[in-house]
Amino acid sequence: SLSARFTRPHPSPCRGQVLSLVRVMALLRLFPLASLLLFCTAYAEICPILQTVTIVGDEDKDDSKGWKFYLSGVKMTTKLTMSWADTSKPQTVVGSMNGGVFSPSALQYNASDFGITMSGSAKLRGELSFPADSTEIMTYIEFIETGDQTLTFSVTHTGNCNVEPIEFKGYVHWKHWPIMPVFVLLIITPLTRNVFMSLIFAAWFTSVIKERDLWQGFMRFWGPDVVGPAFSALGEIMMFMFVLGGVIGASIRSGGVQDLGDRAARFIKDSFLGQFVTFCFGWVIFMDDYSNTAIVGSTLRAVTDKVRVSREKLSFIVDCTASPIAGLMPLSTWIAYELQQIGSANESIGFTLEDKYSMFLRSIPNRFYAWFMIAFVLFNCVSGRDWGPMYYAEKRARAGKGVVDMGGKSEEEFEDMMPVKPKQGIPWRWYNFAIPITVFLVSFVPLLFYSGNQNLEAKAPGIDGWSYDSKTLLQNANAFWALRWAASIAAILQIVLYSAQYDKSRGDGLDGCLLRPGETMAAMVSGTKIYFEGMLALLLAFIFAYNLRSLHLATWCAEALGDSLTATSLPAVVFCLCCIFSMATGTSWGTMAVFFPVAAVLLDRVSRHDTNSEAFANELAATYASVLGGSVWGDHCSPVSDTTILSATASQVPLLDHTKTQLPYALYCGIMAILLGYLPSASGAPATLMLFIGWPLLCSGHLLLSLIPGLSGPPVEIFTPSPGGGQAAKAGVGFSGAFISLQGLVKGFAQAGEEKTANGSSKQDAAAAAAAVAASGATVLGRETTKTKEKPQDQKEAEVVKEKSNGDMRQRASSSFSV
Repeated sequence: SLSARFTRPHPSPCRGQVLSLVRVMALLRLFPLASLLLFCTAYAEICPILQTVTIVGDEDKDDSKGWKFYLSGVKMTTKLTMSWADTSKPQTVVGSMNGGVFSPSALQYNASDFGITMSGSAKLRGELSFPADSTEIMTYIEFIETGDQTLTFSVTHTGNCNVEPIEFKGYVHWKHWPIMPVFVLLIITPLTRNVFMSLIFAAWFTSVIKERDLWQGFMRFWGPDVVGPAFSALGEIMMFMFVLGGVIGASIRSGGVQDLGDRAARFIKDSFLGQFVTFCFGWVIFMDDYSNTAIVGSTLRAVTDKVRVSREKLSFIVDCTASPIAGLMPLSTWIAYELQQIGSANESIGFTLEDKYSMFLRSIPNRFYAWFMIAFVLFNCVSGRDWGPMYYAEKRARAGKGVVDMGGKSEEEFEDMMPVKPKQGIPWRWYNFAIPITVFLVSFVPLLFYSGNQNLEAKAPGIDGWSYDSKTLLQNANAFWALRWAASIAAILQIVLYSAQYDKSRGDGLDGCLLRPGETMAAMVSGTKIYFEGMLALLLAFIFAYNLRSLHLATWCAEALGDSLTATSLPAVVFCLCCIFSMATGTSWGTMAVFFPVAAVLLDRVSRHDTNSEAFANELAATYASVLGGSVWGDHCSPVSDTTILSATASQVPLLDHTKTQLPYALYCGIMAILLGYLPSASGAPATLMLFIGWPLLCSGHLLLSLIPGLSGPPVEIFTPSPGGGQAAKAGVGFSGAFISLQGLVKGFAQAGEEKTANGSSKQDAAAAAAAVAASGATVLGRETTKTKEKPQDQKEAEVVKEKSNGDMRQRASSSFSV
């Protein structure tokens, strides 16, 4: 410590011998004498040795992925590592203070005595100098030319240090290669209308760019570029989707989902309630957008047809309450993927202030597009106001001119496509769906904390993880584990629950169960098929995004947009970019994979705050929310989107009709989200406040648009069907009609309760009457016996007439079916 006070501008001629003697004295604890001798050697006995030079893109500053792809005309992060050694003994590397070995800081070198220069076809875009107390030199460079390039880094010194230079060699690519695969994907997808083919071709194209050879690009694509993403966190997401798909499949097979829909249908008396109940079901089945669209659309389609709600409106409500709700919920198939993307983006910029789950929760108030779309759907149902193509679709349906122009597959063909169907011959009970889902939801949060406890105890054996506060437990939690645990518990419960509902009339042994254990497992396996296409699209999108990231797309975007962007405008710009990409590709998850690292890098460039500050965390949450919002927006509007196609299929409406009626509404909500959400919140306005301000303005704008002649017209009346099929009575229009309809719904609930009570009383009366008959004696019994003996002849004649009538009906039905 005394030696640290002395510095000398020039080296001592006796440096080697004296330094050896100093080390011996230090080991013998003769510190005063060692410090005195060290005075004549000070710092100059130590010289730097350059070891490695690494050049990376902004999306992977630590080069942990090993991407060796270099771009010309783009600012790239450059890192030189070095060590310090005794120049009298070149093989002796001076390390830390541990073990009595003196470090550079203990020998007090003067950083201004050293310099470093670079030569080659590149220019510096940052400071290149020795750090005061570090073994890493960080700077930025820009390659000027493409092709094979060599850069030489040399150390200059005012004393006797003679340091060997270090060279960097690599192939430098054209500046705009990173954006080319995106253009290829945007061109091929509309032409082929097949997202799988488009993603495979675009991902292969990225491998060709990296290898600069068609064959080698093909081999690389089907080799390391596929295996890397497939066996990363994507595997954990797909495992959870498989388990949850099994839970949904078993619920459908048991009839629980259908019974829940049938019970709701009993109270749907008019077109308003048809739309309102569909909206509510979006919240009931919130755990996954695929399950939402497939179940809600197919379950309520017959009911909404009866009350003359157009199939276009049904598919719009189904689609726009699927992805937004699933993306917002902290318990869904989306959260696993969102957490993986947030965690990867955090690592790319070195953000460690909060864990990925905390950042997910922080971003929820900033999901303006999702919140605005959900509010818009509800207001649209209640107000009865429509404009654009949706208005004319609703007007056609109310007039009795058809709820849809089928022109495609029949309903029978659609039903045959479903991988799981309800089992016939068993009672369908709503709680066979409600109980497993409730257990899944309730158990997730405790299991999330339990996973945090497990990780803490694994990091520090012998300590009690539960002794930490809840925030620490959440920061160390593994959401993938908790989701799979919760879904697995629900699946095990289903096997027990369905087996316990035993009825001997269905058969002996296990045949008497509602669903045999093997039957439940078979339904679970079939249920996973619901997600097969989605998981295939996810895998291909993940591979494409991984390859695109290795081309340093984020670095290219930062270079192209960084100088013109500010932290205030960034969320709105990122939202628009994600909208375009998602609409063209049709994959919201693929858009997230591509733009999460891009958005994080852009913010890291333009923000005025430190990376691990609270202010930067707020900006980062808003930026992440804009990525999620733009991904969902494009997913709503793209004709090649998986959820758009599934919504149209489940609602049995032509895809083009669904797309053209939904697009104006999604565009309106997206513009309002930018003006009333992303821009104000990025300027400092609280996100929650902007939601409460934005919702009334969003609804007011919708009403104004519905008053424009040609774009809309008079409000469409609420339709109430009569038993004969016509309109029974006008329930009204707009808010007044919705109010009357809700009053009828409340009365319906009250009447259902009264009927249930009355049924209970009638059962008691019947039981009492039966007891009275049994006690009345042989006289009454004899009379009843005589009456029953008089019936068979009449009953036999009636059955003959009935059979003859049924035969005539079957013959007419057969003829009609042939025609």
